[in-house]
Amino acid sequence: MIRDVLTPRRLQLLELFRTYPVLTPREAQQHVGSSYRNVNFELGALHELRYLSRKEVFFANARGRVSWKYAYGLSQKGAAIVNGRHIAETRSSSVQHDAQVSATLTILSAALGDRFRLMSGSLKRGGIHPDAVLAILSRESWYWGMYERERNRQSLSRSDHKGLLARVERHAAYRNTPQCAKDWVKFNSYRYFVEVDTEELKNNFARRVAERGMNYSWVWITSTSEIQRNALGKIWISPKDGAEASYSLLDI
Repeated sequence: MIRDVLTPRRLQLLELFRTYPVLTPREAQQHVGSSYRNVNFELGALHELRYLSRKEVFFANARGRVSWKYAYGLSQKGAAIVNGRHIAETRSSSVQHDAQVSATLTILSAALGDRFRLMSGSLKRGGIHPDAVLAILSRESWYWGMYERERNRQSLSRSDHKGLLARVERHAAYRNTPQCAKDWVKFNSYRYFVEVDTEELKNNFARRVAERGMNYSWVWITSTSEIQRNALGKIWISPKDGAEASYSLLDI
C-alpha cells in the first residue's frame, strides 16, 4: 500500500501541473532532476492516492510523429493542493474550474471512447491558452478543437463581458495562419468549443457574439447541464445559426 504522504518530490510533480494541464511521465521527467523510472512511479502513486487523474492522450513529437500514451492531470484533490489550500477547501473559483474542466473531459472521453484524444504538454502557445486541446475522430479523420470552460457565472446578456468576446476575436485572428501551424504542428484550423453553466447563458453568448458581427460556424457553445445529460446529443450551437440549429459532436 502506498502511503498518503506528499514528499518534496511529489509536491514538485504536482506543482508542474499549474503550468502543464496534461503531462506524460516522460514530459514530467524533463522538468525534474530524477530518473524516468522514479517519475513514472511517483506519478502512478499520486494517481493511486487520487491527487492526479489519468487519461489516454494524443501527442506529437518535434517531427510530427503521433503516439497515444497515458498522461496525468490534476484531480479535484490535487488542484486543491496546488492552489495552496487544504484538501477540504474546494470552493475557490480556481479549484472549482479545474475540477469542472476535468469532469467535462472525463464525460467526453467516456462518451466518445477511442474517437477522443487530448493533447498533452503546455497549451500556452501563440497567446491562446485553452483549457484543453482535443481531437475527435469522424469519417476516418481527426478533427481538432480548443476547449474552454467559462469561469464566471455572469449574465452574458449584459455588455460587461468583453473578455469573452475578445477571446473569440483572438481565435478568429489566429486560426488558419502560419503561426498557428507552427505553434501546434498538427493543425492550423480548429473548432473553438465553449462551455458555460446554463442553456440560457449559452444562448445569450451565441447571440452576443453574432451581434458583434462574428457569425462563425467554428465556434460551438454548450452548457454544463447538457453535457452531463447527453454529451453526444445535439447540444451545441454556433453564432452563425443561433438557436435555429443544434449540433452533436458526432456531426463533426
